[in-house]
Amino acid sequence: MKKLLAIVFAAMLLLTACGSKEESENSGVYDPYSEPPETYWSDYAKTTRTDGFYYSSSAEVNGSSRDRLRYVDFRTGLDVVVCSKPNCLHKSSDCGSIGIIGTVVQYEDKIYWFENNYAALDDEGNFYSSTDLWRADLDGTNRLKVSGIDDKITGCSNFIVHDGKLWICAKKESFNEYGVNLRENENWLYSYDFSSGEMKSEFLLTSGKDASAYIDGVFNDKLYYSGNHAREAFCYDFETGETEDLDFGLQGCYDGYLLTFENKTMTDKDFMNVTVLTENGREIDLSGRIGNKDIPYFVVYNDYLIAVNDKVVIDMKTEKGYRLLTKNLTFNGGSAEGYFLAADYEGNYQLLPAEKVIGEEIK
Repeated sequence: MKKLLAIVFAAMLLLTACGSKEESENSGVYDPYSEPPETYWSDYAKTTRTDGFYYSSSAEVNGSSRDRLRYVDFRTGLDVVVCSKPNCLHKSSDCGSIGIIGTVVQYEDKIYWFENNYAALDDEGNFYSSTDLWRADLDGTNRLKVSGIDDKITGCSNFIVHDGKLWICAKKESFNEYGVNLRENENWLYSYDFSSGEMKSEFLLTSGKDASAYIDGVFNDKLYYSGNHAREAFCYDFETGETEDLDFGLQGCYDGYLLTFENKTMTDKDFMNVTVLTENGREIDLSGRIGNKDIPYFVVYNDYLIAVNDKVVIDMKTEKGYRLLTKNLTFNGGSAEGYFLAADYEGNYQLLPAEKVIGEEIK
């Protein structure tokens, strides 16, 4: 249910969507010539963006699967391959979109992404791994490795931009001399300063057998994160540098709303007792109104909370409930005014107008 984060302020005037047959037949929501995009959309839900966002999708390039850079424009509804070469088919390694992998972050006029160098033996026979942070122009060109983490980090599972820094949840795994993963994990918070280029290890988030950690988002200048598959919840105060254990579970942090559930045991009953906190201190109690069917998935988008499995939409301003009209879709936060970003289970993405999402009021 939890998925990965990042910030996007896109400028489509700086991009040129290539005039290939592939793009001319694109409906504006999905590229039928590529495989379903493999990305974690909730990462984008935790960020502030105005015009759209970048992401990396899987495509067939020179007979093999490669990642390539794409962009969704909220103003036009178009989903296009990012490339500055006229008449490019985006299917060879010399295309500017090819080779940018994973979650893509935009900060000012650059995009950033991580590349993981998976475990290998060093010169002394010790097992190691590392992760590099790369930067490029908005069209994917002028790529440069700007920093890295070498402390046996096997992956940066998710991250978010706040106050001029990239805050990163990085996993450190343990291996024996034969390269077998011992499953003893440490999850660390790192920060990367966009101005100075400094990569800094902040503190240990969680550790232990199969330990996990996840950054839920920033709320009232505090970083909220969870561990051990959401059974533990914490917040880090940027101003004081103090970390607090929370007595509630975290559902997510979207567009100025913090979604919590009653406690940490993660039973079906707990998920029903949902409370939404707003940045001005208001609490919205949704106990019994959502979380009643299957594993809940909630997201707040344009001041509406969408409970996908419950097929319910709740207006956060009025607290009124409405029928969710669409089926078999997952929704993702953002700031496309009047539209909702959604994906079906096959990875087909679309911007839906409000009238196709919000139905009659539930009395």
